Amino acid sequence: MASSDSTKDDLTSSVDPSKEEELIKDFFPYDSDVTDLTLIVEDRKLHVAKVVLIDASPVFRKMLTGEFKEKTMSELELHGKEFSTFVPFLRCIFPREEFKLTETCIDDILPLADEYEVKCVLQKCENWLLTELEFKGAKVTPHYVDVDNDVKYLMKCLYYGEKYSLQELYKKSFKTVLPYQLKWYIKTEHYQKLLEENKRTGQISVKSRELSFEHLWIYYVLSNDKENIPNTFAGVELRISECWLSGNKPSGNLPTFWHQIKHTKGPFASTLNSSDFTVQSNTSLEMEKKPFEYDPEVTDFTLIVENQKLHVAKAVLIDASPVFRKMLTGEFKEKNMSELELPGKKYSSFELFLRCIFPKEYYELTESHIDEILPLADEYEVKCVLQKCEHWLLTQFELKEANLKVSPHYQGVDSNVSFLMKCLYYGERYSLVEFYKKCSIKALPYRLQRYKENEHYQMLPESRKRQLVEDRLLEIERRAKKSRQSSGVSTELHECSSSLFL
Repeated sequence: MASSDSTKDDLTSSVDPSKEEELIKDFFPYDSDVTDLTLIVEDRKLHVAKVVLIDASPVFRKMLTGEFKEKTMSELELHGKEFSTFVPFLRCIFPREEFKLTETCIDDILPLADEYEVKCVLQKCENWLLTELEFKGAKVTPHYVDVDNDVKYLMKCLYYGEKYSLQELYKKSFKTVLPYQLKWYIKTEHYQKLLEENKRTGQISVKSRELSFEHLWIYYVLSNDKENIPNTFAGVELRISECWLSGNKPSGNLPTFWHQIKHTKGPFASTLNSSDFTVQSNTSLEMEKKPFEYDPEVTDFTLIVENQKLHVAKAVLIDASPVFRKMLTGEFKEKNMSELELPGKKYSSFELFLRCIFPKEYYELTESHIDEILPLADEYEVKCVLQKCEHWLLTQFELKEANLKVSPHYQGVDSNVSFLMKCLYYGERYSLVEFYKKCSIKALPYRLQRYKENEHYQMLPESRKRQLVEDRLLEIERRAKKSRQSSGVSTELHECSSSLFL
């Protein structure tokens, strides 16, 4: 079975110069079955597949398929780029792994994703930033530190949402920042960047019509600069900003307040209604057209599942999957085929599985998706999908266990335990070793009675069940001993911490 455990833990944007050659060898080596282009960044060579760049980036597509000199080049030097930031950027695109982001890494790669118009990286960064907002809102350590840290992060999200047209991030961070008074964020770095950008342009930068009123509103709240308010917005009542700048919260709920303040003669009045501030579902993660259509610049192979065709690039399958590599490059009949039928596979599940591999988009998972694609990721040994699923499951459980009981993640203790048992089963079934260890530790506080009849617990090997019970008993004994030592009095086992009897 495939394992998601990474042999390298180089997951930040900074690259130790002493490890550069090792990093190139591990992630961007020459591969006769995959690579056909060399990118040169600060005199270091990164071997890549053209089709991946073309599929992911409209900028690279134009450069490598249009009437430009780069079309016929085997090496392409990228001037002005830093090796330490360009490598993480590429690792977010190529399917060999699921690259783990950090806040510092996002600061480095968002400008590159925007420059090259790489939708999958922009979406991946937006998803990470939104999830981090949830963690901070739920006061989950180590994500949450204090209010000052939260406000700084919110302003960064607001700025990134504005600068890189990340609509869901902008809406969420805007809605979250509303309760804070100006004094909390007036001196933050990204508040100043927003303010300077607005002053430089002399108007609000409107990335989408549906956000236009929010941009207008944030301008008032942030700038407190009534002298330089653009004339086009002069019809909006100044009492709005005065209300907030005085530290007073609006009366009533947000939609009601929105209705109160939208009466204006400004240019956007006719388009405003009570739904303007409603955060819609994340349509940015939906494909603009049907995925896996024929693309003469990218696709060179067709998978047939339930009589439906999926046009793909061989290089991506080979790079992502040792099973497909062996099938398509070894001495098998599939090597010279242009179409391959996969009997016994379900089209909807396989399409979803492929969307988690190919770089055109960053596909956001759900629990039901994972139930469908984990068996396929294991069968084809696709490390990036196994890691993606593992990360999603861990993130969900952290949110389910948050002290503030975040909705819709938390649905009661029994629901948490049921989800945890599923995670344990998946960790065992798909050889996610570190994942299984983390889940088994999280299971220690729960009574056996809560999960002994659970379907996923029942599917665990008897040795795993026995180990869970033994580990729990040892933890009870350890805490009881610690309690006796700290209290200085004799304490029976059943009197140890109630946190072990959830």
